[in-house]
Amino acid sequence: MTATTLTSRLVRASAAVIATALLASPALVLSPAQATAPDGSLAELILETHDVTGQPAHASLQGWWGHEGAKQDSDLGSTYLSLDASDGHGVVDDATIGALHAALHDGGSFDSLRVAFVPYSADGSNERPKVTKGENAGEAFRWFADLGFGGALNGSKNKNDFVNWVSTEDEYRAWWKAGRPVQAFTDQLKVLDVVDQARTRPATTPQGASLLDRWPAGTKISLVFYVSDGADPEMPQVPTVKVGPDGRALTAWLTFETVASPTNSARTSAGYRVLTGAGTGPEAAAPKETSPGQDSGAQAGTGGAGSQVTKSSSSSSRAATASGAEGGSAADRLVSSLPGGRPTFWVVVALLVLAAGGVLTLRLRPSAPGSGPDVPLDSVRAGRDRAGL
Repeated sequence: MTATTLTSRLVRASAAVIATALLASPALVLSPAQATAPDGSLAELILETHDVTGQPAHASLQGWWGHEGAKQDSDLGSTYLSLDASDGHGVVDDATIGALHAALHDGGSFDSLRVAFVPYSADGSNERPKVTKGENAGEAFRWFADLGFGGALNGSKNKNDFVNWVSTEDEYRAWWKAGRPVQAFTDQLKVLDVVDQARTRPATTPQGASLLDRWPAGTKISLVFYVSDGADPEMPQVPTVKVGPDGRALTAWLTFETVASPTNSARTSAGYRVLTGAGTGPEAAAPKETSPGQDSGAQAGTGGAGSQVTKSSSSSSRAATASGAEGGSAADRLVSSLPGGRPTFWVVVALLVLAAGGVLTLRLRPSAPGSGPDVPLDSVRAGRDRAGL
């Protein structure tokens, strides 16, 4: 095979690769990454830092419990417990909220969603345990907290800031039997019994531990929404867990890795890094941004367990659908729409550059003696005769 023939084939092959990439790009732009829930989860649980909107594009993928902000864990921004209530294209309305209720089997009300924590399990067995009628949250899950959908985790500037209790069933039951003593924390998050306004003592029956030091740094924990159907008759503040058709709890969850505080060594689980929910954050379809005075589309009730995601009007829903992932430059939207985002973009660019470089090298390489195109011998002789050779 001659060099010219080889070069020609490489040029055609490279052109085909480039054409394929260019044809694929519009499809990628038209198919923004979708938020996904872990296998077995009835919906996608997300964390938000400004309000409860139900928009996966607003999901926080890393932060600090009750201390959201740019100053590590010293700011006082709230962490909201939320769910993806959208259609995957930035729309939250009556239909999408109805579909979410149907998926969760919550009876049409988010009020029944309560919070538990479990060690991460690859098969979801910890997150979606088998339960029996009347089983309470502490019996069904490793840890539980008095929180629900729309609940806000809020920190404080106090040295003994603890954000929220997280309890085991044994801890909570011992505290209950001890008469539910008023308790507080030290700046090292040790639990104290408050005897009176002037006196405290180390607690012998702590209600639980602070969310900020419940687990060692680097631990994989799943935050679970479970559907509750009542309360424990002996401890009315502890919800019971609704049994699903398959004998398991009805749950949705996300998994996070605990992050230690850089300012207080006692706070070993002060922050989180979300490990599930691919497509949340900037890679998800975002709602349409509107100018002041316009209907901003899907919004949400503020804080409080059981708050309802506000339904958007039909006009704003249509606008959000049309806008898709608006916001930012066209280049930014193209990059964010690729599976894998920016890293995938640069891999594609690198492959195209390498292909173009290879073709150019072959075209510029001088031909070896005798490697040119085949020329009939008679033509050579005729040329020599015309030149008088």
